[in-house]
Amino acid sequence: MDNRKLERGTVNTEPPMWMFRAVAVYDFYQGRQRQRDGYATGEVFYVIAQDGECWLAINEGDPKMKTACIWGKHFTRLVQ
Repeated sequence: MDNRKLERGTVNTEPPMWMFRAVAVYDFYQGRQRQRDGYATGEVFYVIAQDGECWLAINEGDPKMKTACIWGKHFTRLVQ
């Protein structure tokens, strides 16, 4: 992401500076509703921070770009 100012009323759809991208190799759901929590196999995340196996990431398909903690053992890094 560059440091240019956004024009008023525009939405930034690029993730912040990220370390690497990772893809889910397992499904994970908390409860029954996918919309609330969880991810499916094959979903791609931008990892922006990590502490051991706990990664702070943004789902590539999330238009709101909300951050979430994901477990690194459920993911594999994508080659850049």
